[in-house]
Amino acid sequence: ISYCMASRKEKLFKVIADGNKAKIKNLTPGVDYVFHVKTLRGKDYSVPVMKKVSTKPEKPEQVEAVNISAHSFSLRWSLPSGHVEGFHVDLVPDSDFVSIKDLGGGEYQVDVSNAIAGTRYDVTISSISATTYSSPVSRIVTTNVTKPGPPVFLAGERVGSAGILLSWNTPPNPNGRIISYIVKYKEVCPWMQAAYTQVRAKPDSLEVLLTNLNPGTTYEIKVAAENSAGVGVFSDPFLFQTAESVSAVTTEAGYIDSTIVRTPES
Repeated sequence: ISYCMASRKEKLFKVIADGNKAKIKNLTPGVDYVFHVKTLRGKDYSVPVMKKVSTKPEKPEQVEAVNISAHSFSLRWSLPSGHVEGFHVDLVPDSDFVSIKDLGGGEYQVDVSNAIAGTRYDVTISSISATTYSSPVSRIVTTNVTKPGPPVFLAGERVGSAGILLSWNTPPNPNGRIISYIVKYKEVCPWMQAAYTQVRAKPDSLEVLLTNLNPGTTYEIKVAAENSAGVGVFSDPFLFQTAESVSAVTTEAGYIDSTIVRTPES
C-alpha cells in the first residue's frame, strides 16, 4: 500500500499488509489522501487499485461565548490541528444575521445579531475540509432579558354600570418570558383622580375585570407587562366610560346594554 496527500505528487509512505485489511495511522486531519493498493506475489505486483480518502478534520477548540447582550452575542474559538478550510455554524432557533470572521493568530469568531431577548440559542460549530465536516462543538447561549415593550390593542366592555372587562394583546417585544401584567386606572371625568388604582393579571390571561367603579364615569387605563428584568413601559392611555346607573339604561325588555369599545389599530 502506498499513499500520499492528494495535493502532492511524491509518495510519502509504503505499507505491506498481510490479508485484506490495513490500519493506517498518524494521518493529518482534514486532508485528502490518494492510496494505491497492489497485490504482491513473490516479486510480481498486480495492477494498482487507486482509492481517494478524506480524513475528518478536527473540531474547533476552546469555544466560548462572549459579548452576550439582549439582541446579539458572539462565540470565539481556536483553529484546530491539521487542515481546515472553513467553519459551519448552526443556530436553533435560526437566524439570518450570522457572520464569521478571522481574528488572526488562529482565532475565529461568529457574531449573531438581531437576536431575540431572553431566548435560548443552541449553537453548533464544525470545521470543514473540502466536503468533510468535523464533529460539532455545541454551546448554549441565552440572550439577556430586558424589560418588555407595552401591550397593544386595549379594548373594554361594560359590565353592568360599575364594571369594565378590559382586554389587550401581548407586547410585540416581550424581551423575555412575561410573568405578569400590571393594570392601573383612575377617574378622569367628571373629576380628576390624583392616584391610580393598580391590579395584577396572570401572564396567561389577557384580560381583567375592573369592579366597584362609579357609573357614568370616564377612566384612564394603562397596562404594562412584567418579566424577570422588571416592569416595562405602560401602554398609551385608554379612556373608557362606564355605563350609567342600572335604572338609566334598562331597556324595555328588561336587559342591560353591553357596549364594547376598542382602541384603533395603528
